[in-house]
Amino acid sequence: MGMLDGDVPWHRVVYADGTPASCHEGQARGLLRGEKTPMISDRVDLGAARWDPYPGSTRDSAEG
Repeated sequence: MGMLDGDVPWHRVVYADGTPASCHEGQARGLLRGEKTPMISDRVDLGAARWDPYPGSTRDSAEG
């Protein structure tokens, strides 16, 4: 991740516990906050930030 250029939204890649990437001199947290990403302390609130491919549907996105 640390070798990607500015055109790649590298800061949106987070660990399973919501911790932002530590590369790029720790800029990810600030970029995520700037995008109004839901945060709990210094981690992304994964429940609130999760992308729902079927909004308003009862279909489980993991079922395919």
